This record gives sequence, structure tokens and C-alpha cells, in this order.
Amino acid sequence: MRILLVEDEPDLGEAIKRILTQKAYIVDWVQDGMEAGDYLENQWTQYTLVIFDWLLPGLSGIELCQKLRHQGSLIPLLILTAKDTEADKIMGLDAGADDYLVKPFGMGELLARLRALQRRSPQLQPQKLQVGNFILDYQLYTFSYQKSLIQPLTISLTNKEFQLLDYFLHHPN
Repeated sequence: MRILLVEDEPDLGEAIKRILTQKAYIVDWVQDGMEAGDYLENQWTQYTLVIFDWLLPGLSGIELCQKLRHQGSLIPLLILTAKDTEADKIMGLDAGADDYLVKPFGMGELLARLRALQRRSPQLQPQKLQVGNFILDYQLYTFSYQKSLIQPLTISLTNKEFQLLDYFLHHPN
């Protein structure tokens, strides 16, 4: 799963990115709402989920959420914020967020919420990417090569190897 993380607090952003990368997520981290908008509009990058702070420089998380929903995007959105009143939660969810997590939070809870979003969103279900005879398995983090009709050659990958092959197979030229 490829995640766009939008968090302007450097220590928290770095910690979240490190944990998610260790769990084999592919994470791009930006610190500004406008930059996040640019990443999301980039035709070469396809995200399966966005995690964003409410209070961001440039474009707030709520404005980013509303913009995505106005454009018809169905990408799952998770808000991370210190805004903890019931009215704030209602505003965030009504703006189009799929989940709302109040800071401070435990990394275990963040990971559980990502798994819950994955279960609820068919487009986030583990899948395989096949290009020619090459198969990249997103659930098992393996790479297979089907040389003939017999059993394919399957290789377990490290996180970095998986990320590189994912990029290469999405950009075959």
C-alpha cells in the first residue's frame, strides 16, 4: 500500500514514516498542504491512502479533504490532529475523512486503523501486480517469475527491494 503522509511536525512525521516503512508500507512524507495537493495530482504517483494533519501550512487538512472529495476522489483519508472536541470530529468526518485519530496516539492504534481502512476499502485489498511474466505480490511481499508452465520462481523481498520492484513495474520504460 502506498501512503501519502502529510504532517508538519518533523519528529512525529519521521516517527510515523519509520514505523509504516518497517511494516512494509511505501510512504511519501510531505509537510505542507499545498505540496500534498501537488503529490496527489501527480499522474505518476498513485496513493492508496492519505494520512494528514488538520493544521497544516499552505492548505489545511480540512481544505485538502474537501478538495479531494469535491474532485470525486474516493481515496481513504485519515485525519491526525490535536483537535479533540466532538464538533471538530464531526467537522472532519463531514468534510470527507474516513477516520479521525486524536493526538497523542499510540502507533499500534494507528496501524490498527490502517488495517481497518484496508478491510473496508476494496481498492486497498492486497493484490498482485503482473507485468509480462513478472508478478509482485503485495500481500506476501514476494516477486515471482513465470518462466514456463511449471512452478514459478518466487523470491522473498526486503522492504527496499519490494519498493524498487514496485516502482520499476509501474514504470516499465
